[in-house]
Amino acid sequence: MSVSDLDGIRVHFVDDTEGCLEFLTWLGERRPILAIDTETTGLEWWTPNFTRLVQFGDGQQGYALDALKWRGTIQEALASLHSTPTAFHNINFDRHALSSDGFGFPDPRRAHDTKVMSHLVNNLGPHSLKPLSEKFWPGSSAGQSLLKQTMAKNRWTWETVPVDHPHYWSYGVLDTILTARLAEKLYPQVPLEAYEREMQAQGVLYRAEARGLRIDVSYAACLLSDYANEAEVLLRELQDLGVKNPSSNRQVQQALEDAGWEPDEFTETGAAKLDKVVLADLAQTLGVHADVATRVLRYKRLVKWSSAYLLGFTGSGGRVHASINTLAARTGRMSITNPALQTLPRGTEIKKSVLPEEGCSLLEVDWQAQEARIFAYYSGDQGLIDAFNGGEDIHTYTASKVYSTAQDAVRPEQRQIAKNVTFAKLYGAGPDKIAATAGVPVSEVKGFLDGYDRAFPGVPRFMDEVDRAVRGRFLSEKRMYVSTYGGRQVCVDPDKAYVAVNALIQGSGADIIKQTICDLDAQGLGDYIVVPVHDSLLFSIPEEGFAEIREEIIAVMTRPLAPLTLTVDASAPLSSWGSKSA
Repeated sequence: MSVSDLDGIRVHFVDDTEGCLEFLTWLGERRPILAIDTETTGLEWWTPNFTRLVQFGDGQQGYALDALKWRGTIQEALASLHSTPTAFHNINFDRHALSSDGFGFPDPRRAHDTKVMSHLVNNLGPHSLKPLSEKFWPGSSAGQSLLKQTMAKNRWTWETVPVDHPHYWSYGVLDTILTARLAEKLYPQVPLEAYEREMQAQGVLYRAEARGLRIDVSYAACLLSDYANEAEVLLRELQDLGVKNPSSNRQVQQALEDAGWEPDEFTETGAAKLDKVVLADLAQTLGVHADVATRVLRYKRLVKWSSAYLLGFTGSGGRVHASINTLAARTGRMSITNPALQTLPRGTEIKKSVLPEEGCSLLEVDWQAQEARIFAYYSGDQGLIDAFNGGEDIHTYTASKVYSTAQDAVRPEQRQIAKNVTFAKLYGAGPDKIAATAGVPVSEVKGFLDGYDRAFPGVPRFMDEVDRAVRGRFLSEKRMYVSTYGGRQVCVDPDKAYVAVNALIQGSGADIIKQTICDLDAQGLGDYIVVPVHDSLLFSIPEEGFAEIREEIIAVMTRPLAPLTLTVDASAPLSSWGSKSA
C-alpha cells in the first residue's frame, strides 16, 4: 500500500444510527479475514473504562466506534463473528482490553496474530505494526505521525484525545486495514505447526496474565520501608566519602580518583567505565575504593529494586498483572515486563511478596541445565550424553575430563572455568570474554578450550557443521538461518554467524517450553500456571490434591530428547515464592 494505495481505502467513524446500520451491514459481508483493534487509555487494561475505541477493518475499508456510546453495537458485532476468521496485531493486549471492559471476544480458535506471523516469517523484524507495514506499503505510518503532532500540539494524552477527532479515529481504523492486509500476506508463509504452538501457548499465558500474581502488600510495604531506610544510611555514608549523588557516575569516579584509583576502561564519551562489574571488582580491594564501591553498588540495587518491583507491589491492591511477551527475543524466548520478573534479584526477599491463591501453595518447577542438555543432544557427543544420563554435575564432569583429574579433586575455580566455557560455547563468546568473566589469564582459558575440544570432539564438529550450514544457506537463499527443534527458521545477521549455535539451542529451548505449556493445558493443568520465568514455571495449586497435581506436572515437564531426557527440579509446597517450604 503506497501513498496512492492509502488514497483508495475508506475509513469511517460511527456517529449516528444511520452510520451504525451501515457498519452492521458491512460487517455481515463475506470476506477472507476481519481485523479488530482497540484504542485505549494506556497499558493498564485492568482499569475501568480502559477501551476508548473499537475498530473493525478488512483490506480496503474500516469503521471506528466509540466504546462508551456504542457498547451494545460492539458487543453484538463481536458476538456475530463466531464463523469469521479474525486478525489482531498483538492479540493478547486487545483481548484483555475487550474482555476486561465486558465486550466479549470472538472465538479465539479462529483468531490470528500478525505479530506472531511476522516473527515466524522473519524473526529479525521489525514486528511493530507501523514499521512492519512500511516494509510492504510505504506511507502507512503517515497517519501515526500526524496524530502524534496533533496530540503534542494540544497536549493530549491517550486518555484525553477526543475520540471523534479525525486524526485519532482514522489512525485507529487504518491499523485494522493494515492488520488485515498483513494477515493475508504473511499467513501463507508461516510454518503452521510452529504458528499453532505459538498461538496455543499465547492463549494459555493470556489466562495467566488475566489471573495475575497475588501480592502480600503489607510485606512488600515493610520491605520497601527497610530498603528506603538502608538507602538513606548509605547515602549519608557516601556523602561523607565525597559522593553527594550515588547515581552520578561522574561524582563516583571523582571520589575514587581522589582516593588514588586509576581507571583503565572508558566509555565512548571518555568517562571511566563504572558498571557493576567494575564496581564489584573495586569492592574486593581495600580502603576507600572498597568503601565507595560497596556502598554505591548496594545503594543502586536498593533504588532499582524499590522502583522496579516494590513500588508496584505496594500500589497493586494485592494483584499484579505482568505482561508476558511470548516472542520477545529473536530466538523466540519469552520475557516478562511490568514488572520484569525475569530480572528479579537473586535471593528470596522480594520473591516473598508473591503469594499463592487462597487455599493453594506455590510450586516452582525448573528444567535442569536445559540449554546444556539441548547442546549435548545436537552435538551428539557421547561423553556429554553419558554425563547427563549418569546424573553427573556437568561442570564438575567437564573439568575432570579436561584437567584429567578425579571429580572429587576438581577445585571450585576449575569448575567455574568449565562452566564459563560451556556457556561460552553456547553463546559464542571468545577466550578474552571467558577469561574476564572467570577472572583467569587468557592463556589458561585457551588451554582449557583446546582440552575441551579433545575431550568432547562432537562439540567442535557440531559447531563447524552449523557454521557451514548457515553460510551455505546464505549463498543459496540469501538468508542465514538455523531450523529449530520445533520447526522454526531463526535467522541470524550475516555478519554474526557465530551466534547461529546459540540461536539453534536457545530457539529449540523456547519451542520445548511452549510445547510443554500447551501439553500442560491439554492435561487440564494450564490454569495452575502463574508465570514462566527463564527455564522454569511457577504454579499455584490447591493444597488439597497438591501432591498428585505436582506429580502430573513433573510427568509432563520431563521431556524425552533421545538419547537424553530433559529432567526437572520441583519444589516442595511454597507459602510464598521466596519461601523454602510451606
